[in-house]
Amino acid sequence: MRTLRPLLLLSLMLFVLAPSPSASRAAAPLPTVYLTIVTHNEEPLNGRVDYTADRNYYLQNRSLLKTLAETITSRGATYNFESDWNYLKAVAMYDAGSVTDNTGGKNIVRWMKENLGVEVDPHAHETQYNYADVAYLIEQLGVTPSKNVGGFLYDPPDNRHGWEQHAAG
Repeated sequence: MRTLRPLLLLSLMLFVLAPSPSASRAAAPLPTVYLTIVTHNEEPLNGRVDYTADRNYYLQNRSLLKTLAETITSRGATYNFESDWNYLKAVAMYDAGSVTDNTGGKNIVRWMKENLGVEVDPHAHETQYNYADVAYLIEQLGVTPSKNVGGFLYDPPDNRHGWEQHAAG
C-alpha cells in the first residue's frame, strides 16, 4: 500500500493532463482552462511514513515528485508544492551527492522552484513545528516561500483550523 497511493496519484494526474483522442480532430477552439495543482506532504501521524526514517521511501517519493512537477509544468499548469516539516527534513538529510544528479546538483525543492517555477509553501499541522518553523526549513533548502500557507479547509464555516491568524503575516 505504501507505493500504491503515489502511483495512483501519478496515474490519475497523467490521465487528467493527457490529451484526449479527439484532440487531433479539427474542431472549434476550446476555451482556455487555467489550472493550479496543489499538493502537500504530511507529517508522520496516523500510520503515515516518516520520510526521515526511511531513505528508500523518500527516494521513491522524490522520483515521483520530480515526474509530477515536470508533467504539471510542461502542460502549462501552475504547481504549488506545500510540505510539512518531515519531508523537508528528509530533503535536507538525503537530497545530496549523487541523489541530485538528475536535478542539476540541486535538492528537489530548490530545483522545482528554480528550474520549473513551482511555488513552494509551508503546510503545517503544528504538532511539532508551526508555519514559521516550516517556512524556515524551506529557506534552509535554498528557497524563499511564496507567502502562502497551505492545508486549510475553508469549509466548515466554523473554521476550526483558525486560518485567519495568518492573514496579517
